[in-house]
Amino acid sequence: MDSKISGDLIKEFYRLTNIVVRDGINKALEYKLSKKYISTYYKFPKKNTDFPNGMPHFSSAIFTEGPADYKSIFTSSTDDINKIQYNTLSNYEELKMFLLNNTDIAFKIDLTIKDKEENVFQLKDYLFNSFLGSLIDRYLHMYNNEIFDEKEFEEMFVEKCIRYFEEKLSVDIAVPILMLNFEIDNYQINKNVSIVKMNDEFQLARIDVNSYGSGVHDTVLGCATHMVVFKNYEIKNESFESFYNTIHEESAYPNDLINHFFASLRLATGFDTGYAQLLCIPKNWADRYTAFLPPVYGTSVRAYPQYFDKYGWLKQTHCLTAEQLKLIANAFNKILSNDKNKLQIAINRFNRCYLRDNQEDSILDAIIALEILLSDDDKGELTYKITSRMAAIVSIGNYGEYTPLDIHKSMSKIYKYRSDIVHGRVPKKANELIALEKSSIPVIELAIDYLRIVIKTLLEHTEYFDIKQIDYYIVQSLGQK
Repeated sequence: MDSKISGDLIKEFYRLTNIVVRDGINKALEYKLSKKYISTYYKFPKKNTDFPNGMPHFSSAIFTEGPADYKSIFTSSTDDINKIQYNTLSNYEELKMFLLNNTDIAFKIDLTIKDKEENVFQLKDYLFNSFLGSLIDRYLHMYNNEIFDEKEFEEMFVEKCIRYFEEKLSVDIAVPILMLNFEIDNYQINKNVSIVKMNDEFQLARIDVNSYGSGVHDTVLGCATHMVVFKNYEIKNESFESFYNTIHEESAYPNDLINHFFASLRLATGFDTGYAQLLCIPKNWADRYTAFLPPVYGTSVRAYPQYFDKYGWLKQTHCLTAEQLKLIANAFNKILSNDKNKLQIAINRFNRCYLRDNQEDSILDAIIALEILLSDDDKGELTYKITSRMAAIVSIGNYGEYTPLDIHKSMSKIYKYRSDIVHGRVPKKANELIALEKSSIPVIELAIDYLRIVIKTLLEHTEYFDIKQIDYYIVQSLGQK
């Protein structure tokens, strides 16, 4: 709690606010019973019928489709006789005077504006009235009791006080997982990380978290049924503005953990996915309310394949099974327990392969990551060494879909493609098929899949992070033939 604001002051703030809001709720209920018109929330999020692939579809409710906006029945103007004037509420002036005499509280709850001429903060009526209207509206949406319930209002007030006066705010970080369906609702990755199905109210609450300039497509943003949740984080609450600065800043989030999770998902399945939001779920506090929706704050980021924007919501999606979730959890926890720098670099390159707008860049990322994991400082023909070690990794990991002949044949073509790019020659198309013994695969998909196999195998057999051990495996294999 802020050391400048005593517990007694908070109690008095609660007592005065309670009287004003209680009267506002009673007057609002009378207004409602009189059948007078009450405006609705404009552009309130609305859930439509899901897309055929199971992805949610959202839009905005216009005019009368949204819930009642009880703030709209109050006014600061003496000219609007059909509405309830804020200053007629019981104890309105007393609460206002209390805040004028206790500017630390008024400043903390953002009811003041700095007067540039006098260089002082002044209480502004429109901010003060908005504060009261928000509490009245929230109470009526959450409880809608005919008789005011002291306990229910106190719980709501405490939520706001924690937001205003505590030095740190507890949150869980949530990242909706795009374009994938799930066989089960919830899955525990470890004690601090889990996959959770989003309920309808949470979906509606998150859908408006879309930062200007992020480049995120509105429809893509909604295409998630589940989220990955990272528990037990804190936000420094140094000032009213600092909270917003933090939640809108991508770098403030646990990006390494988030990227490790999505790498694990791609390693385990090879599926295209990504994310468009970084969300903060408050724990026992709230900033601003929207009708009955749970408080959710955050920012939007474009971290998904480009083709999602091109009607990706109409394409077939994969469904993650319980067994695949187990593999994801295994990969994620192994990545967390491995501090090798070359693994972290390779994983970052691996994720980029799926997110690049340019296929040439994706192939370069894959090859660079393969070289980081499979090359050494010894002189020698790089392509040959990478190819030989790649064949050994496929054998170690028991990936029967690729033969040693496939590896040698395809790696030379992949490196030819890389050489054309880096030397400014026009390469063949990245989706050109490479003929293998059992199938034909586009060069870009094969390069990424090889990297996938290498990372998965090294995570399961960590001794092969030592290149000499791979070479020793090759020698042993030759000796057994």
